[in-house]
Amino acid sequence: MRKGWWPMHTSTFPRKAALRVFLAASLLFIAGCNTQQKRMESSLNAYMGRSVADFVADHGDPASTVKLSDNESAFRWVITGQGVGAVIPMGGSLIVAPPTQRVCTVSLRATTQSGNPELKDWIIQNWNWQGAC
Repeated sequence: MRKGWWPMHTSTFPRKAALRVFLAASLLFIAGCNTQQKRMESSLNAYMGRSVADFVADHGDPASTVKLSDNESAFRWVITGQGVGAVIPMGGSLIVAPPTQRVCTVSLRATTQSGNPELKDWIIQNWNWQGAC
């Protein structure tokens, strides 16, 4: 048997396998982030120019509201969920990656012309999100 022949050479097999798993996971992570970003942008863009009440009907009440001025407020939602775990075969062993807690914060900036506004009177002008949405 030739020395250095992969995967038979046992001293390099686990290291090479780990590197390949890491590279594959990295590529999937990057692709997932890009998909996540596009999905969130598309979802939040659909609410631009609509009332905060529409967003509340779909996602529940905001976690907090901050009055920025008489005619402008920021509304914030904190969304939590659980990511998937994984079992990764590596060199004859199984590596278990447990599920992760995911936290996403969505903020909407909205304006109103009403003197005593309700949620339906606030019109979404801008959005922002952070985290694992």
